[in-house]
Amino acid sequence: MERELKKDKALMNSFQDGLSYSVFKTITDQFLRGVDTRGESEVNARGFKAALAIDVTAKLTAIDNHPMNKVLGFGAKYLRENFSPWIQQHGGWEKVLGIAHEEVD
Repeated sequence: MERELKKDKALMNSFQDGLSYSVFKTITDQFLRGVDTRGESEVNARGFKAALAIDVTAKLTAIDNHPMNKVLGFGAKYLRENFSPWIQQHGGWEKVLGIAHEEVD
């Protein structure tokens, strides 16, 4: 991810100048566009991209010293805007990402 940002000087500059949601969205969209999901079912492809969006969020918190809660908030907004209706239609996060439901004591 950091390598990809360094390749795009304009994007890296806007990222370093101050992270806004539009910059976060541009970075995440650009990263997800580069993912090849041909040959995968829609559920697998969309689930994989949702997981990668979460990974992008985690990596962006480590690349620079933007407040973590700001970056995580952008990640949550991105997931809501791009994946929420689809995830609800397919049974929720646990089902889409194959997460086993466990009780927490």
